[in-house]
Amino acid sequence: FAVPVLADRVALLQGIDASECLEVSGVHSFISAADVKEVGASNDLRTVYPGKIFADASEKTQHIGQFVGLVLAESFEAARTGARLVHIDYGETLEVTTTVDAALQKGYVQERHGPLIVGQKVTGPKTLQGKVVSTGQKHFYLETQTTYAYPDAAGGLIFNTACQTLDWAQTQMA
Repeated sequence: FAVPVLADRVALLQGIDASECLEVSGVHSFISAADVKEVGASNDLRTVYPGKIFADASEKTQHIGQFVGLVLAESFEAARTGARLVHIDYGETLEVTTTVDAALQKGYVQERHGPLIVGQKVTGPKTLQGKVVSTGQKHFYLETQTTYAYPDAAGGLIFNTACQTLDWAQTQMA
């Protein structure tokens, strides 16, 4: 069984102490970025995702809930108990942007609409205006599972999709 140890803030990660965790009956080990590097493996997920498996010590955590480590145990309860006993030392807590508007003002989010420009005439007398907004954007660190369509010159539709599971979007469009 495995239970992740998660960052509870965006801050500089200065150290991880898993000694109390490892004393829990049934806990086998605690794995962190240091362990991944120690066996010569890569902690980098850049081939599939722009991030790391675990937050690296001495670097800032990228978001609340980022994996710092993983507790492996004989039972779920032992792993969960052990995970609660891992102590993470943080340095300076960094400013967190918590609204979409603030992220837009700081340039953290780019508004792109493919070849469609807001207010551009599509066909005939109709003009598109405004923005596409979903309530999921309130937690903008997570992907909002969005698909929108616009007509092409041949009378068909072009779909732009931003989702984690493309087959889900394709099923919904069909």
